[in-house]
Amino acid sequence: MKKIICLFILVALFSCNSHKVFYAYEDNKTNTYAVLELSNKHYNVKYKYASDNFDYKYLEISGIKSYIDDIGVPSFLELSVIDNNNNLDGCVDLDTPKSFIYSLDKPEHNKIILESKGAVNCLDKFNLTWFPPYMTKVKKIDYSKFPEDIREAVIAIDKGKSAKKVDAILAKAKK
Repeated sequence: MKKIICLFILVALFSCNSHKVFYAYEDNKTNTYAVLELSNKHYNVKYKYASDNFDYKYLEISGIKSYIDDIGVPSFLELSVIDNNNNLDGCVDLDTPKSFIYSLDKPEHNKIILESKGAVNCLDKFNLTWFPPYMTKVKKIDYSKFPEDIREAVIAIDKGKSAKKVDAILAKAKK
């Protein structure tokens, strides 16, 4: 009986595995860190980005992955932005087929290329015209690469916390 219970627990633990794949880009000169998170289980895609190059500290783009592997994101869902004053802003652009896409450059090198396709109003609103030249496969997100004053908020956004909770975290960080 103990073996069956142990086996059941092991199966439950492995089935809860997130089945996520991560690609990252880092540039120390511009203090840039970007991550593309692909969820094979739910077909969600998240692009997280922090850099000194823009008028905001962090952004996250969410979308739904193409059902054809490694082609791109056909459906843009929303964008969350933390500006330099630690304010959270969002944007939803429901007008399809606007998208941001990724493609495998050389599968054997585990590199991925990002670009925008179509006029995504949310990207225009925040003047997002730059994507990393390439991203390489990594095992996990390194949250220490995000600015310290917003790191807790970034993790909260990543975990799907409400905007109200993220705003509270940011307000606490402002003090």
